[in-house]
Amino acid sequence: MDDGIRMPPQSLNAERAVLGSMTMAEEAAEYGVSNLSESDFYSLANGLIFNCIKSLLANKVQCDPITMADQLAKNNQLDEVGGINYIVEILESVPTWAHMRHYTSIVKRESIRRRLIQLSLQAQDQCYDPSIELEPLISKLSGKLDDLIAERSNDLQSIAVVVQQTREEERKPRYPHSTGLEELDKVLNGGIRPMELSVVAARPSIGKTALGMQMAESMAKQEDAVLFFSVEMAATELVTRIAKQGPRRLDEIAKLPLYIEDQYVDLDDILNCIRLGKRRNMIKVVVIDYVQLLRTNDRLQKHEKIERCMNELKWIAKELRIAVVVLAQINRESEKRDDKRPRLSDLKGAGALEESADVAMLLHRPEFYDPADMPGCAEIIVAKNRNGMTGTVQVGYVKEKTMFVPYANRPIDVSGYDGEGAPF
Repeated sequence: MDDGIRMPPQSLNAERAVLGSMTMAEEAAEYGVSNLSESDFYSLANGLIFNCIKSLLANKVQCDPITMADQLAKNNQLDEVGGINYIVEILESVPTWAHMRHYTSIVKRESIRRRLIQLSLQAQDQCYDPSIELEPLISKLSGKLDDLIAERSNDLQSIAVVVQQTREEERKPRYPHSTGLEELDKVLNGGIRPMELSVVAARPSIGKTALGMQMAESMAKQEDAVLFFSVEMAATELVTRIAKQGPRRLDEIAKLPLYIEDQYVDLDDILNCIRLGKRRNMIKVVVIDYVQLLRTNDRLQKHEKIERCMNELKWIAKELRIAVVVLAQINRESEKRDDKRPRLSDLKGAGALEESADVAMLLHRPEFYDPADMPGCAEIIVAKNRNGMTGTVQVGYVKEKTMFVPYANRPIDVSGYDGEGAPF
């Protein structure tokens, strides 16, 4: 039941990320001290820890759980912040301090929102007081608003900083992850790229899960840790399907840095799991099957939920510098056409999926609708590619083994193919 009470603007995740970043590098700590104050933190405990880090920094003392707990204990604040367990939790809250600037901007933004609400309430009370002169009141409020605007704008990013960041990125090139299908890699300019959000969409039973799992396996074979979220199927079902591809398949995949999660449905849980996977297992690729099944904890319309999911996943790809592949379902419009070929507009929640995706691939198998139409063949339609070509890639499909193979190896007699999709 909605009782009308609204929480003040705040982001506890960003606050913890700021504090965690400050403990990881002196540059991050100095940036935090220069741009934030204790009052910017909504959580009292986080504000106290911020002051603790600030004090240790001023005294040239390295921040770690022991030194921070000792400093807080001296100030009789250790229990107030939640003890050493909360300190350890904060230190483990971020995999890298590279995004300190962004975390800080979130904390500052929410702090200014809270102060703006407070200023508005004060202005409302004063406007009801006939004893207060109007012109001085306007002047006073205008001055306070100017202070907030100046505080919000005092951290401008110069072009020199952007140039330096660009040069650093060039020195550490982000190599694409191969999809395992050479023809598709060519169109994608090498494969799936870090910091990009890719969508693989199809009607039910066309093979999007199989293709997503094949991509995950191929990337794991490149020694890139991959996290596969199976929202639709149990992990055991996925593994059982792979086992049908050959007697050696289970032994092969068991050796790969491939992780499968089938317990998460809520978007926030999935985002937290991704961050944990990045921190503990150095996850480089995430595959989610599939986006329309994800839940959010807010009261949104279905298309709004998809939009929020896509925006959050796109951001986490950039934040953690990972590749995110989202599987999606296509509506029935494609089946009304003579050729049954899907289009971008057929995506369920098409607007958000199409706009947010860096790459959008639509999967089509003519034989699904007519067994005599291109049997053993499939099309991967690259309908959107923000940084490369578009076009249709023809591949083979082994129906009995639910697997995609190079077009040259498309099946005629499926008994003549091994688990790798190549002839014996």
